[in-house]
Amino acid sequence: PDEDQGYLIALMTMPDGAAISRTSAVVEKLDKAIMADPLVADVMSFSGMDAVSGAAKTNVATFFFTLKPWGERKAPGDSSFDLARKLYGMGFGLEQGSFIAFNPPPISGMSNTGGFEMWLQDRNGRGSFPTLRRNSRKRRTSGPSCKA
Repeated sequence: PDEDQGYLIALMTMPDGAAISRTSAVVEKLDKAIMADPLVADVMSFSGMDAVSGAAKTNVATFFFTLKPWGERKAPGDSSFDLARKLYGMGFGLEQGSFIAFNPPPISGMSNTGGFEMWLQDRNGRGSFPTLRRNSRKRRTSGPSCKA
């Protein structure tokens, strides 16, 4: 189940080809607007970082918002979910691009946005691609106890 983990993530996208200086100017305005919310303790933003693809792009930004402690957010409407909805609505008013805010997944790496990722490597350099593929299939069918 989803949980209020005390922080939010947001992504902003400007039109293709937007200069990093233009993106940074919008990010600075968003930082100030978000910090004005009484539920937000701190904002950390990265102009040029696309958290979805992991790529560096001049027209995107990624934000992390730390919220005030749960003890200070007891009123109805003070949860991270409520703030995410509020910020999502704020994104509709952003004329320069798009902005969405969301809660992190309850289990890191497993969500509608993250999925599950595993890397299988031949660290000894003795295998071949067919061997690596065979070991990968063993891993998928045998579960975590497989010593492939």
